Amino acid sequence: VMEGLFRSLNNLLERFHQSYFFYLQPTTDRYISIGMYMPPLGLLCAALLIKAFGLWLRMQKDPADSAFAPTNQKRDEDDDNLDSFNDKKVEDVHEVDKAEKSKEGERVYSVEQQVVNFSLVPVGVAVLATHVLGVALLSAPRPFTTLGLQWGGLATETSIYVGYLVAALVMILVPLLASSIGGNMESWTLLNIVALLELATLLLAVSMHNFSLALLAAAIYAPPALWMTPAKNRFLSLFQKFLWLLLHPLLLLTIVVSIFTLVTFSELPRDEVLDRSLRATKQALVFAIIDSSVYGNWVFSVATAILTPNWLIFWLVLNSKPHKVKD
Repeated sequence: VMEGLFRSLNNLLERFHQSYFFYLQPTTDRYISIGMYMPPLGLLCAALLIKAFGLWLRMQKDPADSAFAPTNQKRDEDDDNLDSFNDKKVEDVHEVDKAEKSKEGERVYSVEQQVVNFSLVPVGVAVLATHVLGVALLSAPRPFTTLGLQWGGLATETSIYVGYLVAALVMILVPLLASSIGGNMESWTLLNIVALLELATLLLAVSMHNFSLALLAAAIYAPPALWMTPAKNRFLSLFQKFLWLLLHPLLLLTIVVSIFTLVTFSELPRDEVLDRSLRATKQALVFAIIDSSVYGNWVFSVATAILTPNWLIFWLVLNSKPHKVKD
């Protein structure tokens, strides 16, 4: 069975070896085989799943185990006292036992109250709202073009870029509304779990169609996503937010195109390079929309309807109150 399994994997790898679609092309004359870069992609996705599973296990820990341990130990000591002073202090022992039972009842009530306070409503509202916003962004190019032409006489590429830039700024302000919705620390932890699972699923699904794109996206988003939990340190929290802002899909597109333009036209003045970078970014966004509408390319659809909402969920988690996960 093992020999047949390895032979099948080897035959599958040989088939992949004959297709340039399954290669990563770092330069025009060099390729990286799928057998080299698929294991790192699997490990990056596995890290996201393990992180989500670890957060889930920490949520499932029962605080009653640690809360009642001193009570049980004290009860054993009281039983020994009952054996030695059974005839003299019966009434006192009964009073102590009643006090312990009342304290135990208060602890049980607090644990039950904590479980009752845990609600899926904030998580459901956040996930639904972010993905509704993603679907709206997917359908937004035509309204953006119409509004830009009617109000400012802007070109198509400028109208679309400015429209998505305004939408990105609105996303940054969304946590102010989410803070009014509320939600305890378990709700925000569960929202973090949902974001990790969605990102891992997205990367694995993209790898079934475009392995190279999935690897690049995983290398960019997976390591920071593992670190995107609220921090108590103000400096660390600001650094996390700044780093995650740089990974917004629109800003990331602008940065990548700007670096490529700077490397390609390094002999030009900086002002002209910046102007070329901005124009190239606008054109890249328009070409992605055209490819999606005319040729059925799904990169723009995935980036707006799934990746951007996932980015926004992590942004909500980062701007929530620091977690105090039950130990």
